Amino acid sequence: MEKVSAEQVKQSPEWFIENLKGAITLADSGIKSLILVNGAADVGLLTFMGNGKAYPVGLRHALVSFAVGVFMATVCAIFAYGAQRCVATGSGTKVEAWLTIPGVIFALLSAVAFGLGVYLAATAFS
Repeated sequence: MEKVSAEQVKQSPEWFIENLKGAITLADSGIKSLILVNGAADVGLLTFMGNGKAYPVGLRHALVSFAVGVFMATVCAIFAYGAQRCVATGSGTKVEAWLTIPGVIFALLSAVAFGLGVYLAATAFS
């Protein structure tokens, strides 16, 4: 990620503000998407499993994987809030980095949990 100097911000504050808004919107959409796909998969599996018929044990593991994905995406949102709060208050780049990096890791883990849940659900019937 390219660092922006204070001089560059002074020369073009509109660009900096718009760029920051775009980054925030993109991160917000990504986090919401992770919560949505994992949550919808959980609801779909619960609906399928709730019909009273026997279901493979692998579906329970997929259900847990999707729930973990929702949890990780929620933790990601908490880290994103903290990082954005640091940017808004000007708390310094080290604190931002310590909040941003775990947030990205939790987002990636949420996506992995979704993929794992899909794999577990697909192989439960074979």
